[in-house]
Amino acid sequence: MNDAAMTEPGADPLERALQEELMRGDAVIGASRPILRHLLANEDYTLFSEEMVAHVRGMMFDLAWQLLSAWAGAAGVPDKSAFVQARQEGLAQRLFHDQALIGHAHALATEWQVAERLQRESRIDPVLSPLVQELSASAEAGVADVTIGLLAAQARFMQAQRRMELPLAELPADLFHQALVQLRTFLGHGEPEADEAERLLRSGYEEGTGRLALLARVAAGVLPEAGPALDLEQAGVAIFATALALATGQDRELAVLSFAEQQFSRLALGLRAAGLTQEAIARQFLLIHPEIALPGGLDAIAPARALELLAHSRSAAAPQP
Repeated sequence: MNDAAMTEPGADPLERALQEELMRGDAVIGASRPILRHLLANEDYTLFSEEMVAHVRGMMFDLAWQLLSAWAGAAGVPDKSAFVQARQEGLAQRLFHDQALIGHAHALATEWQVAERLQRESRIDPVLSPLVQELSASAEAGVADVTIGLLAAQARFMQAQRRMELPLAELPADLFHQALVQLRTFLGHGEPEADEAERLLRSGYEEGTGRLALLARVAAGVLPEAGPALDLEQAGVAIFATALALATGQDRELAVLSFAEQQFSRLALGLRAAGLTQEAIARQFLLIHPEIALPGGLDAIAPARALELLAHSRSAAAPQP
């Protein structure tokens, strides 16, 4: 990123402060995956919370179990459990070094933690939000069906996160493919069992029916208006994060990570870019960051300018190898 483009000398003091905070947040996100990869491999909890590291670790072990179970089934292994147990840690260790997979798991764990906290502190239902209730009763063709499908998918997501599970079927298509590549690399290429295991897994995979795809369909249906989809109390965390990503052109994982305390500038600029007023942004911050005093004057930053600042920052926030 061109720092000069981000911090013009004539910029408004509030805009300049947000730019500087955004650059600091970019540096944190850019370094987070390599650091998390190291912590997973070395069981070091100095920079991420022990809960977060354990959560991501659990998801990688669960992913390894699913992949190895599919292989064992395709190969007709007599003692499937022993086969998986003997290799699970080795494959999990390999997955720990896949930055895309652990970055995705980190974002999901962050989303779950925020949803759990808001349910506990603000009684925001992580599954059946007011917006989901309204849409599930819609008479419009297809809306109710998609929303009810999302309701079930979101309930499964919350349950899976509590168990530190990462269902293969819920991975985005590129990460699903990457997980299969990791399995082949770990157990060997060109074996008939690998082909059969991959065929079985791919035959049961349909990205369009997964939670993330359903969230995108529901959120897109209530945008571009910055209405209930960008109101945490109305939408719940999952739809809110998806709507924020769609409205600002950010990757959803990046939108979720903007909920972190050190990313408050990204969240504020994202909400402003989506068209929210100072008052509406303050309501969201009161829920996510009640301890942070949101500066006044956000209405003076045009949504187009907020979007420009976020666009400049995305390359800096991209994970480094």
